[in-house]
Amino acid sequence: MIRRILEQDETYRGKIAQISDRTIYRFLEENSLSRKERFGLLIKNHRRAYHSFEVPHSLALVRGDARDGIWLNLPASI
Repeated sequence: MIRRILEQDETYRGKIAQISDRTIYRFLEENSLSRKERFGLLIKNHRRAYHSFEVPHSLALVRGDARDGIWLNLPASI
């Protein structure tokens, strides 16, 4: 995420390309921001972080059956 944010800024785009992911993680760990500590900060602030395709509970993404012949009457806003 840090890399993506810095790549969007033209000032840092060339510089961040020269730095490996491992160097970024090592820097975070040296400054007390390891993965465990970052998640601890989120929990402490009553926030939750979701990654790609994560949802708050199981089956939250399910909309209906995938078999032929079943029609769902869904509102037009979906």
